[in-house]
Amino acid sequence: MSPVTSKLEWQRAMTTLAAIAVFVVVVAALYWARSIFIPVALAIFFTFVMSPVVSWLQRRGFGRLPAVLTTVGGGLVLFLLIGGLIIWQMVGLADSLPNYTENIKEKVGTARGWVLGDGESRFGRMIDEISAVVTQSPTADPSGGTPRLLAPDIAEPSTKTAGAFGGAAAAGGVIATATRPAQPSPLPPRDNQPPSWLDNIGLYASPVLEVIGQIGFAFLLSVFMLLKREDLRNRIIRLTGDTQVTTTTKATDDASKRISRYLFMQLLINSSFGLIITIVLLAIGVDYAVLWGFMASLMRYVPYIGTFMGVIPPLVFTLALSEGWWQPITVLALYVGLEVICNNVFEPWLYGTSMGLSEVAQLVAAAFWTFLWGPIGLILSGPLTVCFLVLGKYVPRFEFFEVLLGDEPALSSDVRLYQRLTARDQDEATEVAREELKHSSAEEVFDTVLVPALSYAKRDHDQGDLNREDLHSILESMREITDDVIEHRLIPEGGSGDDELGALKVRVLCVPARDEADEVALEMLKGLLDPAKWEVEVSPIERLTSEVVAAAGESRPAAIVISSLPPGGLAHTRYLCKRITQQFPEARVTVGRWGVSEQADANRAQLTEVGAAHVATSLADMSQHLRGWRSALKAQQKQTTGDPATQSGGKRPVGTTSA
Repeated sequence: MSPVTSKLEWQRAMTTLAAIAVFVVVVAALYWARSIFIPVALAIFFTFVMSPVVSWLQRRGFGRLPAVLTTVGGGLVLFLLIGGLIIWQMVGLADSLPNYTENIKEKVGTARGWVLGDGESRFGRMIDEISAVVTQSPTADPSGGTPRLLAPDIAEPSTKTAGAFGGAAAAGGVIATATRPAQPSPLPPRDNQPPSWLDNIGLYASPVLEVIGQIGFAFLLSVFMLLKREDLRNRIIRLTGDTQVTTTTKATDDASKRISRYLFMQLLINSSFGLIITIVLLAIGVDYAVLWGFMASLMRYVPYIGTFMGVIPPLVFTLALSEGWWQPITVLALYVGLEVICNNVFEPWLYGTSMGLSEVAQLVAAAFWTFLWGPIGLILSGPLTVCFLVLGKYVPRFEFFEVLLGDEPALSSDVRLYQRLTARDQDEATEVAREELKHSSAEEVFDTVLVPALSYAKRDHDQGDLNREDLHSILESMREITDDVIEHRLIPEGGSGDDELGALKVRVLCVPARDEADEVALEMLKGLLDPAKWEVEVSPIERLTSEVVAAAGESRPAAIVISSLPPGGLAHTRYLCKRITQQFPEARVTVGRWGVSEQADANRAQLTEVGAAHVATSLADMSQHLRGWRSALKAQQKQTTGDPATQSGGKRPVGTTSA
């Protein structure tokens, strides 16, 4: 291993270790300092949600301070009203549940009958026997070991049993004594009186006061964030890069507006969802409908599974307490129907463009934030994930957030196809090409997917990362994928093709410049040309330059296409182009430098210098160029050969010159 390679690997290892250490420290800080971070996260969420309202009030003539105080004050009053109503409903639910004991027992018995039957089935008897064993009370083992279970029908040994052992009365007494349960030792008398409610007030008040304090701090922080919105934006610009102020400002403003609109619309939809649930449950007579509606609205912030988690409490409640089964069925249908309507109608309409979050990323983020911050982390996981995704989209140094959280493919189509080919998974590679064909033409698929993949294979082979066998396997798979794309192509060659010269085919000789990859690219070009109008011959790569010239002299094509796939190959392409143009000045010689972008002008100048009539950088450009020259090429070919009958495959004597 070279010293340079060793140094690079050491640097990568240190970078990875540092990234892991930073991640661990950040996660630990988020967990241990959650009392600080949770209010900050809530404040950011409130700021984004209330920002559109503040802007709306400012456009109506309110000053910044009155608009902020009005918005935050209204939100706080609404929060206190809803919170008080929910607490009242929860207290009422806790007090009223014991009144439904008999109904709950009846429903549980009915459900048990559905599962176990009438008790006569083998499965039912098995459950009864297991339940009997489990519910037996343990007793002390005679040997002083672990407790053991006694069957209910085992009685204490009588004196007759002891006498039956003859002279073993003492032993019988020991046995009888051992079978009796040990008497509990008397507890010492308690001098203290039972604790009053004042003694436990701290136990119950502490968590309540903590939650109230966090929410109050979050609202107070939101006020200052809304008042100092521009100052916070400027500080973010300073942190993300003050060298590109214009770009960073536009990105920050756009990201802030997108997040605010997304979270505000999400709050609107979720609140409407909970309100409709409340109204319908009240209409069908379900108790504590406000509580169930609030839970439905809150749980809808949990991605994908929130609605189904929110339906469980009211569903179980109605199952246990309702007289029949129509209420539970109505509740389930209501939740499922509303969720389907929201997902397919209102969310696409109100959200507009999707934020582009990955489904897996949202679920993982929900688990991650729940682990760190508990239930409040579960509720905030969606908004926090959106914020990190937008941060990754607009700040280059945080691009990894977009890769981890976004729903866009992590690899482009050409890289995915090449990666599958290197793994020798031709089926999935073919699927990649077919997916692209659904919204692109065959020419576009060749130029944007297959040709770049060919270039990657050629590059890796030149660098020694691919051996000859792997390269050959990739090229053979490319040939088959090319045939599949041509078979399923969407945009065929246009034009009627028949004119005064009849169905004369234009002969085209395609010559690979250096290797087999160039030959595969020419097969793609051949597939793009209509076989009813073009007679395309692809010269084998085994031919030497002199043999190629001789073959061109035999067939006398109207056009010659030289294929050259980078990297490399420019010098040999220039030599081949020069030889052919010198031997056949009447033929139109074109060169395809497939996929060249950065040095396209320089390559075009060098090839034009040695006689190339046209230099194309894409198969689409080359096929369009040939189609544009088809009439002229056909007229030249007719004039050169003189006999149309020979155009279906006949050969022309060597040495014939054009008129």
